[in-house]
Amino acid sequence: MSDLSDIIDGAVTTLENNVDGLKGYNYLPNQIHQFPAAVIQIEPIDLEIAFSGNTIEGVLRVTVFFGSGDMSEAFIAMYDGLDPTETNKSIVAALRADPTLNSSVDSSDPQAAENIGRREGIDAIYAGFDILVPFIKTIA
Repeated sequence: MSDLSDIIDGAVTTLENNVDGLKGYNYLPNQIHQFPAAVIQIEPIDLEIAFSGNTIEGVLRVTVFFGSGDMSEAFIAMYDGLDPTETNKSIVAALRADPTLNSSVDSSDPQAAENIGRREGIDAIYAGFDILVPFIKTIA
């Protein structure tokens, strides 16, 4: 497995271990049936900077989806997911609780939330947001 795959898998594990009922994906699934759900992907990277020397630097995009049924409940769950004080519900708190992303990086820190609100998925409409998580990893 590549270092990037390990980092994405580490983020999935961190979220699944710290957010009640969350299903994490290291790929973009065709359908999502369990909520909340998080899809972890790597942002575009400058290869010269990202893989220079003995470190890998990059940014993960954590796209989070909340139920497609009752939208008012989905929005309440979405706000809980953004609020770093919501124990076992907050995506932000989960990422901050384990900045090593299950020992896959040296450090990471959620920096920004984007695209907050109504989201159109492949198969339904959701409430959701994206969290950008810069990371650094030392390699041998």
